[in-house]
Amino acid sequence: MKNIFVFVLLAFAVTPFSVSAARPMSVASSFVDSARSALRATWTKDPHNEAPDDPPWFCHSLDCPKFKTTKRNAKYETRLYPPGLKWVSTVVTGVKYDAAVSQGFMRLFHYIQGANSASAQIPMTAPVRVTLTPGDGPFCENNFTVSFFVPYDGDGVSTTQIDPPEPTDPEVFIDEDPDGFVAFVRAFGGGTNE
Repeated sequence: MKNIFVFVLLAFAVTPFSVSAARPMSVASSFVDSARSALRATWTKDPHNEAPDDPPWFCHSLDCPKFKTTKRNAKYETRLYPPGLKWVSTVVTGVKYDAAVSQGFMRLFHYIQGANSASAQIPMTAPVRVTLTPGDGPFCENNFTVSFFVPYDGDGVSTTQIDPPEPTDPEVFIDEDPDGFVAFVRAFGGGTNE
């Protein structure tokens, strides 16, 4: 069975989070407020006017994985991502895409806020990658692997990613793409839904 990749381009910035009492809501809501402001500032940009292989418009000042554009037309573009990219990931089992991705996002958000072996805060990156592995039949639960891109070394020009600290949550893990992948990308404004 094939996996389906989905990039979530800060869609969570316009959707309220639910956070357990063990984690202060102020951290998540501060992130949401920052992301909403960044999104409002970029709606005026035309994603179709980007130069090939430039960071996508939604990256803002965040690290995004490097890629090569292999095809671009009015409907979509094809991007080739190189092998060896590192991601911090978690798997959520469920039927509803939005609920699974929200749950996975919050696990990873806690990781970058210090739930790791170094208690280090790690910069947010874009996009959020979701790999969907469909269940075996109708009405079966799917596996949603939600991933944050591991940032580059902090010098601003590096193509070497940091060595990420180990997660303290057993449901979060560090993952590497040994073969790279191809993404078919269509940019649009607004939010997504099921």
